[in-house]
Amino acid sequence: MHVTGALLDIILVFCAGAIVRRISGLSHGPALLLGAASMISVPLSRSLGQQWFGLTAATETLHLMRMSLAYVFSYKLEAVAVFAAVLLWLRAERGFALGLLGCAAIASPHVLAVGGVTAGVLTFVGLLRREGAMVRTGSVIIGALLIVWGVLHFGCGSSLPRAEGQALIQLNASHLFNSVRMGLRDSAVALVIGVLSLPGILLLIRAAEEMKRLLGWLALSSLFGSFLGYRLVTEMADNQLHFIVMAHALLIMPAGVWGLAMIVSRKETKAWQRACAIFLILLGSGMGVADLIQHRSAYQRPWTIDELAPIKKALAGRAFGYYSRRDSGWWMPIHGPLAAMLDARCARIAPMKSELPGGWEAAGTQKGVRPFELVPPVANETLEDWSLRYAERIGVTCLAECAGDRLPTGVMPRVREVARVPGFVLYEILPKAPL
Repeated sequence: MHVTGALLDIILVFCAGAIVRRISGLSHGPALLLGAASMISVPLSRSLGQQWFGLTAATETLHLMRMSLAYVFSYKLEAVAVFAAVLLWLRAERGFALGLLGCAAIASPHVLAVGGVTAGVLTFVGLLRREGAMVRTGSVIIGALLIVWGVLHFGCGSSLPRAEGQALIQLNASHLFNSVRMGLRDSAVALVIGVLSLPGILLLIRAAEEMKRLLGWLALSSLFGSFLGYRLVTEMADNQLHFIVMAHALLIMPAGVWGLAMIVSRKETKAWQRACAIFLILLGSGMGVADLIQHRSAYQRPWTIDELAPIKKALAGRAFGYYSRRDSGWWMPIHGPLAAMLDARCARIAPMKSELPGGWEAAGTQKGVRPFELVPPVANETLEDWSLRYAERIGVTCLAECAGDRLPTGVMPRVREVARVPGFVLYEILPKAPL
């Protein structure tokens, strides 16, 4: 994975550098440097976001956190196709650009979703502004993505990544109104938090060349569209975050640097304007580097099979459960690869805060949530008590603390430790006391 990531980073630097060169006309060296800066730059580092604004999972503001493309490995393959598509589009190779965008959408449904909401907002704004180029561009992107979805869905039998019976969007006026209201509120907050990206995007919007203007509008539309999409999609757990994280990593934050590159390269630019542009690029890049260093420091080397041998022996093929504040959906546990190394099955046994919009007291009234259908919560039951009943129902006999996930204090008296290795503790659930 390290080799693949490094190779993708090199390819992305060349693609981003080519985009910068096409937009600004800079020579190859400076263009490559600014291309690399567009991959690592963030308007606000994660540590400052936590300290200044309290952007954490506990405060349900994690969607306002920014992660650069260099930080997020999972988007790099799609980013190669998206960056190449942007470059071809800037060179007026629209057919090839749409083809690459379609390839990216096939590779990841998140590209399909982010591209759809971005193009939708671009088309809407184009209609309001009576800008034919914006409407045509947005409509063509929507059409291309719909064709990809149609081929995958009807031709190949593929469907969106959601559990059986899980709703994607609630088609009622109240939900749609609240989604738009909260999405616009989030967008306004994001404009403030992401103020370092805004000057470059506005410079692209004000550019003389139509393709550059459209790129700026695409970035701004992606910002608004990502938050609207985040609020529209229901009951998808952390899959909602892909709307925002991917849109910012692949387009919004890079476009902020690409736009500033135009100011740096223009001969008629005043000295103070060029200095301000360079300062903003260096500031954003510096915070991005700080995030990467912090991420590297917190990196935990994956366990080897030999290191996990005591856990595997104690587990003996039994299923284990875990509690987590950040996880995928119920049906896709984040510790699945770890369970495969242990030749066992794993499952999260308690809902995350984001999955309880009405709080734990209202959990029993939620519809379409399979765990609550299997084990309905009863009156005055604590979350810890329900989680252990749910664990018993699905055949989980052990609990694990690993990768930062810890057991609630109320559960500790009801388990006993059976194995421990650095970074991993395995507990066995004690049998119920006879009544």
